[in-house]
Amino acid sequence: MLSISDVNLRDMVQKDLEMVLDWRNSESVRRSMLTDQIITLEDHKEWFRGVSKNDDCEWMIAEYEGQAVGVVSITEIKRRDATCTWGMYIGSKFSNIGIGVLMEIHAIDRMVGYHRIRKIWGQVLKSNRIMSTHKRFGFEVEGVFKEHVFRNNAYEDVVLIALFSRNWQEKREQMVSFLNLKED
Repeated sequence: MLSISDVNLRDMVQKDLEMVLDWRNSESVRRSMLTDQIITLEDHKEWFRGVSKNDDCEWMIAEYEGQAVGVVSITEIKRRDATCTWGMYIGSKFSNIGIGVLMEIHAIDRMVGYHRIRKIWGQVLKSNRIMSTHKRFGFEVEGVFKEHVFRNNAYEDVVLIALFSRNWQEKREQMVSFLNLKED
């Protein structure tokens, strides 16, 4: 049985960069990203220098039973509006074992509890299989950018989704029960 406490989030640090870059450049992650180009190590280091100084974002490593397994980003934090966007991805060897669900719970808990976000929004490729999971967590479609990005020799829609924090606790309890997750 999966336990919510099996996953924790910690700040991304310099020593994580090569591992994160390997995950980000993997085909399994790139095919679900809004930008799918291969990223160089130098570009990745430059990106990290920038986000490390930015108070409007948070980049974290998800650990499962003490082992780094994925990335959670909370970005475009607007304190006045109490909104932010977010994203996550899992290292390929850890996908399909339920860790993504635990990461999503921790990410939303962090946005709602720590950052006091009232509305979480995101953009998802229409083909991304994570969309059904987001909907189960209470995210609703707010719009669609039709034929917005070029993938697999065709243009694909980007779906705008959002979750209001006022709905989170009820949805969280439903997901914990539905998935038979342990809370300790």
